[in-house]
Amino acid sequence: MYFVAMFSCYKSSILTFVTCALLVNVTRGQYPFNGMSVQEVEIPQPESIEIQSEMGWDLPPQCWRLYACLEDPNWEIQAMFGYADTTGSSPWILNIPEGVYQHFGGSHLGKQINPLLFPLFPCLPYDSWFTLSNDPYSANVESITDLGNDIFADFEAGLSFTADTPTGSTVFGAWSNGDSQGLPDADNKVLLAQITVESGADLSGTWNLQIRRLNPDGSIYDPPGVDQSEIVTVSGFDWSITSDFDPCQIVFLPVTLTSFSAKPSSGGIALNWTTESELSLDRFEVQRSKEGIDFEHVTAIAANGNISNHSQYGALDDNPYVGYSYYRLKAVDINGEHDYSDLRRVEFRPTSVEVYPNPASITVNISGFAEDIEQVRLLDIRGALVRKWHVTNQVHMNASVSNLPVGVYFLELCTKFGAVQSERLVIKP
Repeated sequence: MYFVAMFSCYKSSILTFVTCALLVNVTRGQYPFNGMSVQEVEIPQPESIEIQSEMGWDLPPQCWRLYACLEDPNWEIQAMFGYADTTGSSPWILNIPEGVYQHFGGSHLGKQINPLLFPLFPCLPYDSWFTLSNDPYSANVESITDLGNDIFADFEAGLSFTADTPTGSTVFGAWSNGDSQGLPDADNKVLLAQITVESGADLSGTWNLQIRRLNPDGSIYDPPGVDQSEIVTVSGFDWSITSDFDPCQIVFLPVTLTSFSAKPSSGGIALNWTTESELSLDRFEVQRSKEGIDFEHVTAIAANGNISNHSQYGALDDNPYVGYSYYRLKAVDINGEHDYSDLRRVEFRPTSVEVYPNPASITVNISGFAEDIEQVRLLDIRGALVRKWHVTNQVHMNASVSNLPVGVYFLELCTKFGAVQSERLVIKP
């Protein structure tokens, strides 16, 4: 069954992609696989002219990114492959009749391309390559091929290929258990390839994928009594982009998100993110979800707007779900256009701080700090600051309360976001 649908655009930590399209060919009954999508990367005119001239094409180039769509965020793309032997046949086929663009500084794997070279070689970002991750330039992805039928050599020469030998060919994730880089993004898709061809050129293939189920903590799913992890193999999946394919045009927000973390703290979930550049950006909205599907608003943080340098942001969810939950950022520009970050999964377990003795007269012991507590403040009954102590890599501390008037005070435990917990303290003679 074929249908057209919309996904939000993919955003690289290096490049800005401003046009997007989606074509999905769904083969039912192969959960969690939900077909493939394709998005177009806009190529600036100077680079477009240079690539067209180098390739001798009649028309300008088009750069496509191909994704696998999954229905469950706890599955990873582990490999794509092709082979044919006496036991069966699952050829991996890529048809590119007009040829594919390959930059002299590029590679058949995205991980072997250095983004730091992009300013020196403006056409390098549009090289054609394979990956199994939404972070293609740093993902730990490897390849193996039959030297008698080296499909990757053919691909780097700009040619079509078919992997159909007993040895076969594969691109696979070499990451460790619990550190998967093949998990889907917020739109439940995983990047597989970038392919640059002549505009309107027919592009098609038959691909095979190995998809592995993971536990919520990222470890391999391997319940008692099962010999191996739960794996789904998708064989013979056909896809195509034809000359009459009409991509929809949308504008992606020009913001480069370089990091995003969600970590438990004594006061809730601390969220921190950094950007490298922003243009006409209005705000970031923090959203959370118990299961990673239906999200709700937590808070909004104003963006710096128009900057070209490094910016840091932080927020605190002071009423998080207990247990596991998911967080994402929604970036919104001044026109209301928006896009989402990848998900961050985090576990929250409330902590208990002990203050003793209480009442106290000379010193008070404070224990059970969360790792993000930076300062302890002592306030009187009116809220005025009496004393403060800095916390450095401690799980407990002794604080002097000598020479204080008898009465009721409050100890405040503070992170960089402010006070997150308050404990009543009585000072006696």
